[in-house]
Amino acid sequence: MEIGLSASDALLSFSLAPLQSRRDIAMLGVLHRVVLGLAPSDIASFFPPMRHMRFPRDTRGSSLRHNKQLLDRIDGSQPAMLARSLFGQVYIYNLLPQRVVDNASVKEFQSCLQCALKVALRNGVVSWPALFKSGPRSMSVEQFQGLF
Repeated sequence: MEIGLSASDALLSFSLAPLQSRRDIAMLGVLHRVVLGLAPSDIASFFPPMRHMRFPRDTRGSSLRHNKQLLDRIDGSQPAMLARSLFGQVYIYNLLPQRVVDNASVKEFQSCLQCALKVALRNGVVSWPALFKSGPRSMSVEQFQGLF
């Protein structure tokens, strides 16, 4: 940073996450508003709930999924720009633990995400600023959920 403060010090001392982390947390907050029924209907119509809890592969991680799954329309065939958008964040939202998506307010929800970012930093996760970035994961679902 220009003021001589590292990104990790800014997060731990002042709860100021890097811009990419704040962007991702903000987009996840929009999806949580959809789940809570607080988003405008025009936005909510793009993110319907998943009707059947089916996952592409039957893995250990699929048993950890919460009960508020959203329909994920990104399958890898779309342009990267779309995968980096709010539509790509559905994948990350669907990975979150049940206790996080059960938060009754967006503020509490986003606070949990910020705490997980701090835990990732303290645990030595090298890519902690990109923890909520959509795309290929460097951690398993179990490791990701273990940060909460």
